[in-house]
Amino acid sequence: MKFFVKLLLSFPFLGKAIRSSDAYILGQLQSLFANNDYLECLSESLDYLKKPNSKGDQLLWWEFASFAILSTAKLQDRDAYNELVILLADREIPSNKRSVAESLTKLSMLGYFFQDKEGMLKLAEQAKKADESWAEPEFLLGWYQLPSMDSVTHLKNAINIDSEYLSRIKSDSTCLKYPEVIEQLK
Repeated sequence: MKFFVKLLLSFPFLGKAIRSSDAYILGQLQSLFANNDYLECLSESLDYLKKPNSKGDQLLWWEFASFAILSTAKLQDRDAYNELVILLADREIPSNKRSVAESLTKLSMLGYFFQDKEGMLKLAEQAKKADESWAEPEFLLGWYQLPSMDSVTHLKNAINIDSEYLSRIKSDSTCLKYPEVIEQLK
């Protein structure tokens, strides 16, 4: 198969068309990420996300975004985080898409690391919209807002979605600092 691909790439016109295809670029990003070349993966994925013609296929756009988010998290790059928050602000969030929710959750946790309260909350809310059947975004929203009443609401929602979250909350070192919150979850 590799021989066949190399053969096709050797033809100037065909090689150029293949190298500029979204599938080929995604494959390159996957390879860069797998080889721990996070900086190049981040650069290439951000370039794609900023291209005007990248607005077409929403799910494909989110695949590129996931590589940018994963690379940003690996590099703990504040500038890339800020750029992604801006790029994601106006994007339509697909529903019932766990991979999008997972990516947004990772970026939200990076926002917590960077102490960007507004960004981390907004990203967790977006993750919740992307997959309402996944409890993790609700858990994060509750965890971020400890010990407020909003925290209790979100933690209860997480438990309603997945009852295993009650034991997670009861064993979380941060949640344990707020026994009054845990008491309201029973």
